[in-house]
Amino acid sequence: MVTLHAKSPCCRATVHRFGHRRRRCATCERTWRIRPKRRGRNPIRVHFMIGAVEFGQQESLRHRAARLGRSRESIRRRYARRLDGLLHRLPIPRMPHGPLIAVIDGWWVSCAGQPFTLYIVLLRPVAGQHATVMEPLLLPGRESEEGWAQALAALPLKAQHQIVAVVCDGAVVLWPLIRSRGWLLQRCHFHLLASIRNYISAGWRSRKRNLGKSIFNTVQTTLRTNAPDELVVLRLRLLRLIRQVKNWKLRSRLNGFLRNLEDHHTYLRHPELHIPTTTNAAECVCGLVSDTIHRTRGFSTPESLHRWITVQIRLMKPVRCNGFNYQPN
Repeated sequence: MVTLHAKSPCCRATVHRFGHRRRRCATCERTWRIRPKRRGRNPIRVHFMIGAVEFGQQESLRHRAARLGRSRESIRRRYARRLDGLLHRLPIPRMPHGPLIAVIDGWWVSCAGQPFTLYIVLLRPVAGQHATVMEPLLLPGRESEEGWAQALAALPLKAQHQIVAVVCDGAVVLWPLIRSRGWLLQRCHFHLLASIRNYISAGWRSRKRNLGKSIFNTVQTTLRTNAPDELVVLRLRLLRLIRQVKNWKLRSRLNGFLRNLEDHHTYLRHPELHIPTTTNAAECVCGLVSDTIHRTRGFSTPESLHRWITVQIRLMKPVRCNGFNYQPN
């Protein structure tokens, strides 16, 4: 037989309404709440609160303090008290499986009046389109060979054996480290073109507009071709253009491009690896970190800076990192 009316949990007697949310037993007159409220203070959802501030979905700490009627330092201390516990709860980024492509970049930041470098490493499987951001490394000083040696050594040993190619901005300090480990080196095309564009003027008021356009178009065509016959013609054309350049910095950039042309064509020599031609994925991560520092108005100690960046990177989803001529199955 189906029970049509609710019975009291104490005496199994008839239940009467006793207000909007309360009920009363008809026998012992005991009352209870049908949707009991949890006792104690409501918990502060630090996980979502910190994530919202980092990814720019809420106001900065200064605006939050003004809205809550508290000082900015009290809000800052509230975050600091919960960062350590949050770091223990958030999982460490998982390393992808199979052969890996590493996209690396160094980002300079000032903290407590001293220069620091944040070493960013992204690992993307060869047969994939999303890269995982690994644990960041913050070291004092400018970008150096010793700093990158520590950043690469901090990767899991299994990941170091799975890396087959590295995409970087072409910094001189990276060449010996990458080649000593037997990895393929792919230089960023965007950094090369941006450095050349800084020294050419292709505007309509420029007196050497045609020369600047010819240099830029020749470099772009050289980056996209790997045919030996075409490369010979493009090299000769670029050498003739270099003789007309008076800026010694631009001549140095172009001569260096011709000397290290093989490093820019790694993605063409190994199309099966689907190597990306730029470090834009790592640049996007650096942009998110920069936005966090801007919204929090800086950090007083490098330890707090490293904790915030680590929390942000652990909260990040895999970053889109398309390879050259990749066609998903």
